[in-house]
Amino acid sequence: MLAEGHQITNHGYRHIIFGKKPFVYGAREYLPGFDAAVEDLTRLHALMQTRYGYTMTLARPPHYVDKMTGGFTSYDVYDRMGYQYMAASFDGAGWLPSTDPDPEAALQAEIRAMVEPMRKALEKDPDFFCGQIIFQKDGYNMAKRTPVAFALGQQLALLQEYGYQVVPVGELLAESPFADVGREEPLFDRLTALAEQRAIVFSDNRLRLDDGRAGDAADAEGGRDRAPRRAAAPDRPRRRL
Repeated sequence: MLAEGHQITNHGYRHIIFGKKPFVYGAREYLPGFDAAVEDLTRLHALMQTRYGYTMTLARPPHYVDKMTGGFTSYDVYDRMGYQYMAASFDGAGWLPSTDPDPEAALQAEIRAMVEPMRKALEKDPDFFCGQIIFQKDGYNMAKRTPVAFALGQQLALLQEYGYQVVPVGELLAESPFADVGREEPLFDRLTALAEQRAIVFSDNRLRLDDGRAGDAADAEGGRDRAPRRAAAPDRPRRRL
């Protein structure tokens, strides 16, 4: 994967949710708190560094469960790890099984469920996916079928048909690291450098100014009066995702 240019992010060594989620994953094991989450992520982080010489900089919690025991969240953990929160903006589907009783018909329905929403979105607005991150289920779905093995190629062909270039998330972040702070802002370069060390943005790529982390960092870096205002998202490169 690394040789082919893929970017690897930390989704947990054991894929255990960070906190209790009774309404959806009530029967699942969850990590007991902040230290356990850091330990689990560090185990994978160290393995990637030792075995492959690769340092991960992005992460997503299993099943997007953010709240943890003790009042902590995934943002606190990622701040400790020096990660940014990587979240998707479009569901590529494939994880939800079809209810068709025939296995082959169900598989075909799941493939269509991955391709047709993307097709409709592009027909309505050819620029819909500019700068977006598409979530994919990389293996079996909940019915132990793998529609992604058949549909991913169709999705990529569809995107290429509309002139898109699919790139690693890191390249997108280099183009537009913040959704609400543009390159014209006085603190843009300092915030960009800080984002490589601390979790200062939310999962939607907006600065955590109200949280205090980015605000305190801006204060330390250049004075509170120079803290960036919330601005419209900078123009994204045409048809890159």
